[in-house]
Amino acid sequence: MSMRAADFVVVGAGSAGCVLANRLSRSGASVLLLESGGSTSLRSRGWAGLTSRLPTALALPMHQPAYNWGYSAEPEPALEGRRVSCPRGKGLGGSSAINGMVYVRGHDRDFDSWDATLGDDRGSWGAAQVLPYFRRMEKVCAGGAAADADDICSGRRGRDGPLQVSQGRNALGTPLYDAFIRAGAEAGYGSTRDYNGCRQEGLSPMPATIFHEEGHPRKGERCSVAAAYLEPALAEPQVASRLSVLTDAHARRIVWARELEGGARDCEALPRAAGVEIERPDGSKETVVANKEVIVAAGAIASPLLLQLSGIGPPELLSRLGIEVV
Repeated sequence: MSMRAADFVVVGAGSAGCVLANRLSRSGASVLLLESGGSTSLRSRGWAGLTSRLPTALALPMHQPAYNWGYSAEPEPALEGRRVSCPRGKGLGGSSAINGMVYVRGHDRDFDSWDATLGDDRGSWGAAQVLPYFRRMEKVCAGGAAADADDICSGRRGRDGPLQVSQGRNALGTPLYDAFIRAGAEAGYGSTRDYNGCRQEGLSPMPATIFHEEGHPRKGERCSVAAAYLEPALAEPQVASRLSVLTDAHARRIVWARELEGGARDCEALPRAAGVEIERPDGSKETVVANKEVIVAAGAIASPLLLQLSGIGPPELLSRLGIEVV
């Protein structure tokens, strides 16, 4: 039986995976996007799907195993041995399909400090260097966050990107909201019209990833990364012809080139990722092949887990678990 194959195999249809699938397939490459969870959050019109898409129902998907991996931290001595809940999204959109939708780009000084520590000739993480990508990503509602013309530092926000961002309007302009903002300023905390603009400190309206564009079929719904990047790509026939999405496909490990080639391990050669072994809900296993690259985008917890299961990690830990170090 022939194996599924694509130029790029992307593991994880979360925030990073959906963007990669969109960009790579639009560039002309074939992409196979693997997701351990299902497609309910994006495609189902039933109650299970609506709980993810309705902003006011944001607490519900976090309590559903179909949407949340439900990780717990190790017992924390500083918290008298309690385990802290660590929600991580499961299904198309990943954590962007279950989070609180609060949109915070980060402080410029954080990016500049990372650049000072990590920057090299391969690229820069400085605030000025990442700003064009933030602008390319977002479509900010001009009626919410300050428009460029009103911002003391123009050119900070994007207006034409796929990720729609708008201010929560439930309380804006009400006496309680106005009093709260004034109280913060009087207490010395300051206020800002847009904490993703030039000034992050201070009390401000809260930007959220919610569809706001007039006439958009999802207006008022959560703007998950799957809805912003994956759904539009699949809606364009030419792009969709190069993009395959495989849900309920749990990545068990990375498959190395020597395994597919049937050769013995060559200690002199660097290992090359050539595919991924996946497991379906019925327990059957399958290997999918990457003609160019395997991209691991399974999140902050599942990505290192997959690497360790594939033989990449601390040798002492892997040897105890009976995993061969590559």
